[in-house]
Amino acid sequence: MIDRLKLNSFAVELRHEWEINSLSPVNLLNTVLSRMPNLTILYYPMSDNTSGMCVKDIYDSSLELNIPNLNDLNADSNQGSEFSNLKDSDLNEDSSTDSDLNEDSSTDSDLNEDSSTDSDFESKISSDMLIGINSNMSIGRQNFTLAHELYHLLYEENKNNFVICDYSSESESEIEANIFASYLLIPYEGLKRYAKNRNISKWSLDDVIAAEQYYQISHMALLFRLVEQNFITEEESLEFQNVKISHEARIRGFNDDLYYPSPEDRKYFSLGNYVKSVGKAYTSNKISVGKKDELLLDGFRGDLTFKKK
Repeated sequence: MIDRLKLNSFAVELRHEWEINSLSPVNLLNTVLSRMPNLTILYYPMSDNTSGMCVKDIYDSSLELNIPNLNDLNADSNQGSEFSNLKDSDLNEDSSTDSDLNEDSSTDSDLNEDSSTDSDFESKISSDMLIGINSNMSIGRQNFTLAHELYHLLYEENKNNFVICDYSSESESEIEANIFASYLLIPYEGLKRYAKNRNISKWSLDDVIAAEQYYQISHMALLFRLVEQNFITEEESLEFQNVKISHEARIRGFNDDLYYPSPEDRKYFSLGNYVKSVGKAYTSNKISVGKKDELLLDGFRGDLTFKKK
């Protein structure tokens, strides 16, 4: 297993690559969408055990996603079966499917070439990638999942092309991704500076809630880091867990969206390259307005169709 120091160095490296201050919180969603132009992010209700998934190359012939290459579409194209035709059983039913796909990645190394020797960051993000996020999880957890999936896509050696992430998995791959995500969202030195600047000698629930709002992460993710950096004890962490966190945030004047799942109109939703490519295909006269609307509906973006204007 990769040690924490190395995983932290990956997080620092990515912040540096994306010109993010090494101490500050980050709006990861907007940053990822602007820095990874070939990435599509899909919000989709998944099983309780599944936090998310990722695909290194959605056009890999070994997969059966049947997502059309929008650069090649013609106006009379009959290609279909996009995101809306992902089988619920693939992402949302039997959790044993997750474990089958998410065992030790070395067993499926034939699905994806090892890119660990490629020092050019741009080459890591050149393929058409997909990140799926469980929209049934809290927004704070979704932010963490996005960072978690970036590890699988950009830094994990011998990774599968298609990875489904079990929330409760104790595999080395999942543990590494969790640690990386924690350091990416809350820089190690940044958390120390945060506590120092606010004169926090003993963390209270007020301090905990303010910090997780500042970093926009889940309650549990912050408590994990506070324990890891010896700011609080395991016993104190258990005490902080035994609260109704959304209520505690509200009575302290904070918005509680961080602690709830996606709203109903965002349970099925997509952002990034897929939506952008549909628009480009339409404006370049490769597809008709009807096909554009069909593709947008398949990508759960009915809000962008002609009938919604």
